[in-house]
Amino acid sequence: MNFYQVGAPDAQTDQAPAVVLTDFGGLPNSKVYVAWRNASPSVAANTVWYSSSTDNIHWSTPLQIRGSGWQAFTDHGPALVLSEAFSEPQELLYAAWKGEGATQIWYSSTKDGGNWTEPQTVPGAATTNKPALGQNTTSGIGGPLAVAWLTADGSIEYALSPSGISPTWMAPMTVAPAGSSKLAPGLGSVSIGSLVFSWADNDNTLWYQLPPNPPTRVAGSGFTSKTDAAPSIPSQVNYRGLACKGNGDTSIWVVKEFPNPPLTQQPVPGAATNYGPAWAGVGFVLAFSADNLVVDGKTVPQLTIWTCVP
Repeated sequence: MNFYQVGAPDAQTDQAPAVVLTDFGGLPNSKVYVAWRNASPSVAANTVWYSSSTDNIHWSTPLQIRGSGWQAFTDHGPALVLSEAFSEPQELLYAAWKGEGATQIWYSSTKDGGNWTEPQTVPGAATTNKPALGQNTTSGIGGPLAVAWLTADGSIEYALSPSGISPTWMAPMTVAPAGSSKLAPGLGSVSIGSLVFSWADNDNTLWYQLPPNPPTRVAGSGFTSKTDAAPSIPSQVNYRGLACKGNGDTSIWVVKEFPNPPLTQQPVPGAATNYGPAWAGVGFVLAFSADNLVVDGKTVPQLTIWTCVP
């Protein structure tokens, strides 16, 4: 397994990063973006940064998510999604984050990977953890968005916006009742208009749900997935896979068939983290914060950000 550092030498995070594929740059130079909450002492604490790559090997100089008179601050990891804006000539990259020392979920977008819109909050959303962004594309409407979060009572809620061009959020809905989890959920889209959610229960067992179907354990022949960190589902429509940190250790595991059973689970050889990973899906980048990661025979600095392709 080959590992590549993002934001060398100073980028660090002590939370789950975020990752997404975009069409920015145009084929064959489409870019993958990784975003993180800063934990490096050389950069302002709790700021949100991001980097991009066209080859999953060479990463751009990190930039901060900020604009005129504002900066994104968070005490948890951010989320990313590409809004498939069919009715517009330009797709939009969205970032979302929990407010620092607060419970609101903020979001901003960029159409060029550099200039971010004035941040706004998702009405009715409140969490003490990281949010998850997803895509809920339906025929004839450009780039609907979805956001999910863990509430104070342990339920999993989500909200939809009919369009990603200028989000107007619907009222929050509940996908998992009170007491379901203590960790942030994962959110993705398995097909047009079909969301999939994943969360760890209070025993750290992973579950997933494609409403209106009932919840199902992430399990297969000889295994039931467990984790003590937030799971990751690709945020883009029709990108398969689920990634999670090992339960009580630093391993990273992927379920490549997810959410279509029968499921199998494989470790990511050599990968090591103490936080949730972020995965863009089968055949694409997985990003994580290093914990005793060994690359080329040397242990890399703790909390530095690395990627691989499982």
